[in-house]
Amino acid sequence: MSKASFFDFDAEYGNRYEVTIRKILPSYDNLYVAMTALLQNLLDEKAHVLIVGAGGGKELLTFGGSNPKWNFTGVDLSDQMMRYAKRKIAGSDIENRTSLYVGGLEELEETHLYDGATCILVMPFVPDDGAKESLLANIASRLKQGAPLLLVGAHGDPQSEEFQIYFQALRRKLTLLSSMSNQESESIMSGALNEMHFSTKERMKELMTLTGFSNQHHFFADLMFDGWLAIRS
Repeated sequence: MSKASFFDFDAEYGNRYEVTIRKILPSYDNLYVAMTALLQNLLDEKAHVLIVGAGGGKELLTFGGSNPKWNFTGVDLSDQMMRYAKRKIAGSDIENRTSLYVGGLEELEETHLYDGATCILVMPFVPDDGAKESLLANIASRLKQGAPLLLVGAHGDPQSEEFQIYFQALRRKLTLLSSMSNQESESIMSGALNEMHFSTKERMKELMTLTGFSNQHHFFADLMFDGWLAIRS
């Protein structure tokens, strides 16, 4: 990602991410509660979970805190966000059960198969020029048969009427309901249109099918945001 990007997780956006994401997505914390319940229902008491986009540490704190026998492997492209994650779990039992790597998922060895995986709010920053499919395929290649993937992102066709309705509603939510300045709101909305790589829900389902996730269950929706539980074939 270019250093000129608004969504630069190694610069100011990453530094204030935890505050900003809760303004953009007020259901953020409840989303993680729902994901914890889903994973607990699908995984054994002992499990090894792959976290794609582990920087910031939200998954580690939420899943690790309520599942003391789960282990975690996390990857993230942002050095700054990974430092935040390491700081949050430092000295805790979660730290002892976690391995974190700065870099792409493709750099991880493929010999270990995981019991489950998450990829939360990552896909909008991945172009659909083969990169989205490659990322999902890399996740699939590291999962056991029948393992769950929780996938959450922002979706839609920017040229469609539906997208514009949700997009303008999000703009109104930021300025009127989230105590965000007009300047910050406009920067986020402009950055989203210029820098994010939106795919329709239908396209995301197609990509999941192509990469080995035959069963997909829609479990989350909030304006432009959607979440799926997908099962590795």
